Amino acid sequence: MSGPSNKQDFHPCQDKVTFTITQRVHEVEENIPYTVMSLIVQSKPDSVVRLFDTNKTSYASWTNHVVTSDVVRAKNWKSQIGRIRDQGQHETCWAIVGAELISSLRYIFKYDVNYTNYSAQYLVDFVDMAKGRKRFRETTKHYCFRHRIAKGLKFVKDAGGIPLESHWQYIGCRSAGPPNYKPPEFPHVQIESVVEISSVHEALPYLEFHPIGASLAVFRPDYYIIKEGTYRGPLYQESKYEGYHAVSIYGVSEENGETVAFIKSSHGEKVGNKGYLRVSLDVVMIEVPRNGDTADKTFTEPRRLLSRFCFPKLAP
Repeated sequence: MSGPSNKQDFHPCQDKVTFTITQRVHEVEENIPYTVMSLIVQSKPDSVVRLFDTNKTSYASWTNHVVTSDVVRAKNWKSQIGRIRDQGQHETCWAIVGAELISSLRYIFKYDVNYTNYSAQYLVDFVDMAKGRKRFRETTKHYCFRHRIAKGLKFVKDAGGIPLESHWQYIGCRSAGPPNYKPPEFPHVQIESVVEISSVHEALPYLEFHPIGASLAVFRPDYYIIKEGTYRGPLYQESKYEGYHAVSIYGVSEENGETVAFIKSSHGEKVGNKGYLRVSLDVVMIEVPRNGDTADKTFTEPRRLLSRFCFPKLAP
């Protein structure tokens, strides 16, 4: 996936209004509907709330600080999550991260003596063959599709495991379309279950033991041009929500009072700092549609940039 790379090409958002929740609602109700304001108030912002316009819609943004322990902040699993991948134009991030988490946890818990790559392609080909065939009929190029990491991991659990990448190499989408058969009986490694966590406060403590998977809300151009900076969602008038991207979280830190997650992406080395990004865990957002428009379902309620946390629990 390619994207813009020059910040000078874009125009920073200007705040339409800023306020604190101690202000009376009627002071900002002409800009924010009461139902949206109620959700903001219920989230108990730590900071001033910013309302700003992009060319497409408006957002309210604030912070809710995420507290982490010294033990969790001391952990960094970067060297134990494998190499940077590039999914190209394929919707395969969920499969890449799912296979990567299995590799990482098996290495960390000494199931494998060396870091061993397991097959993301196996997940792409077989997790939902009907959905893949439908997309191939529509595009004639792709049978990959957007999916959740956890659903890919559940397939591994229910289908009897996942093979080595060396036995089922990553391709993306085969030119002839999705295979209609399962591979020969190569050795498969199994997982016992899939742990899904909705709360960032409940998810981060697991970083003491291993990396975790998550979904990142991607805004263009912000995600593509952040480089070594900290990604905080939409900052430009041109910013546009693209959807979720599956990532691995391998550590956290607290910097100047802000909790930041360290993540590994699968868009090659051109995104972030050679494929690794820093994401604010404190930023919370909600969409405030204009002119009677409907908000994207992702931001109809207050949401952080990282969500849908999960990881596999290994078989004994």
